[in-house]
Amino acid sequence: EYFVIMEEYFLSSFWILMSDICLMLTNVAYIKIFQRLADYNSEKEKTRMLENQVRETEKEVKEIQDIYADIRGLRHDMKNNLESISLYIQRKYGDDKELSDYLGTMTETVNRLDFSHNTGNGITDIILAQKTAEAAKRGIALTHSFAFPTKKTIDAYHVGIILNNALQNSIEACENEQEKEIYLCSYSKGSLYFIKCQNSFTGRLDFDKNSGLPLTEKENKSVHGIGLSNIKRCAEKYRGDIDIAAENGKFTLTVMLHT
Repeated sequence: EYFVIMEEYFLSSFWILMSDICLMLTNVAYIKIFQRLADYNSEKEKTRMLENQVRETEKEVKEIQDIYADIRGLRHDMKNNLESISLYIQRKYGDDKELSDYLGTMTETVNRLDFSHNTGNGITDIILAQKTAEAAKRGIALTHSFAFPTKKTIDAYHVGIILNNALQNSIEACENEQEKEIYLCSYSKGSLYFIKCQNSFTGRLDFDKNSGLPLTEKENKSVHGIGLSNIKRCAEKYRGDIDIAAENGKFTLTVMLHT
């Protein structure tokens, strides 16, 4: 009877232990499932944010194209009108310094409507003008030798996304640097078109294992990591990729596109 009791005890203990193990394995499985769901939801949210930003940027690009065309036409008409008004005033009233100064000020204002960044495309002209002005306000020297690709296989909208995000990242990165310099250039090699954006950088880069992109130091990582993700997505549309390096006090982003 003693052995029967002991056998039942050991069997009960065994099944309790097995139940505990099964429960533990079930919990581990649930944790894994929840982790995967969380990762999935995080990626889904990131994708949704990317798509929203792309849609908004596309709208802005179309609006900018229309505004740019209107400004060029307006500038041309206003310059001609101001020249006609100036001649009329001289004939009617002679040399009037006050009127002459006023017309001179108006002419300078109209001339400022002209974009000095002749890249070969209206969208990239405007982006460079806007980012150069923004950089100057923050005490950052932005220079470039950028030219829009001559082949029409690359959409200005996608190049605009690349430039806008790359330059904005560079401007923000330079704010904490002693030397505040940004250089943008483009070049072609056969069927490949490259955009290179370089800025002063004395920090250290840590890369995300999954995306291969640098980890951001900003508080809202989900938002501020979108810039490089958008650039990478644009490159991939043209069977291209991006390369990131930080050395000799410079951060360099190179974007490769097939034309």
